[in-house]
Formats: sequence, structure tokens, C-alpha cells
Amino acid sequence: MKLDHVVIRPFEWDDLPVMVEVANRSIECNQEDQYVTLESLQENFNRPYFYPLVNCFVALVDDQIVGYSTAELDPRNGQG
Repeated sequence: MKLDHVVIRPFEWDDLPVMVEVANRSIECNQEDQYVTLESLQENFNRPYFYPLVNCFVALVDDQIVGYSTAELDPRNGQG
């Protein structure tokens, strides 16, 4: 079994459309019913106290986005 090399890099705004696809594949696999749209992800990434260029990373295998992660700290209450 060949294990592919995973690369983690910071988010770029051009990643959003592929991130929507990745999120929706995950939602489908988990048999959930709340799909993500480009507009909903853009809205989420443009909310106050969230800085996607600092707080979001994407995972790539063979130069294809296969996952992403976000982290944030709300300065109003010091909680993530």
C-alpha cells in the first residue's frame, strides 16, 4: 500500500470552490443533510474575528485539496 505525501499549507481565497466540494463529500459520507455552498463558506470566512489567511489551513495530496481545518479565538471572550 502506497501512502501519499500530505502537504499542509495556508489557505488561499482561490481554494474556496474546492473546499466546498471537499466539505460536501464529507457531509455526504457522514449522511448529513446540511450542504455547504460557496456563498455560505464565503460568509463564514468573512465574519468578524475570523482571519482565514491566518486561521485556516488546507491539506493537499498530489496537489489536490483533500481537507481543511480552521481555528479561531473570539477576542470578546477569549474562547475558540
